[in-house]
Amino acid sequence: MNRKGERKLYYTGNGDSGFSYTLKQRLSKDSDLIEAIGDIDELQAFLGYAWSKTKEKDVKDIIEQVIYNLYLINAKIAGFEKKDFSEEETKILEKLIDSYAGKIKPIKKFVYPLGTESAVLLNVCRTLARKAERHVVKINGEKSILSYMNRLSSLLYVLYRYENEKNGFKDETFDVK
Repeated sequence: MNRKGERKLYYTGNGDSGFSYTLKQRLSKDSDLIEAIGDIDELQAFLGYAWSKTKEKDVKDIIEQVIYNLYLINAKIAGFEKKDFSEEETKILEKLIDSYAGKIKPIKKFVYPLGTESAVLLNVCRTLARKAERHVVKINGEKSILSYMNRLSSLLYVLYRYENEKNGFKDETFDVK
């Protein structure tokens, strides 16, 4: 409490015993649901970091929409959102993937995770999206959410490569042969 007797919004102390709360339940902080929510939160934070580093307005707009959709997904899996997550959002990601893939050189080899700061951050976000997807799969069977999480990492990979090309960084590739 502050001097006026108002509750502080930055901490509650409710989680001090290793439990967290969703709308419906009290859960151990190591539960699959809390892991999924935390992974999405971590992804959103890094997307914000990537947003701050890119100079591309179109990429900033995409990142903002993805962050918004991840809030909707977190609300849904935590039990706050009653309506289904729209499959249209996955179709939008697919259109973006196709559009940005058309702006970059095709590859047939593995690409080393190098490049400009904004590009590398998008690649980090790609790996975080994959991690979040693995936890979401454990706790949520809603096809629209699973499809969105799966496409998101593909979009982030294409944006990573787009950022590099746009800024003159040439991909370094690795051939497994």
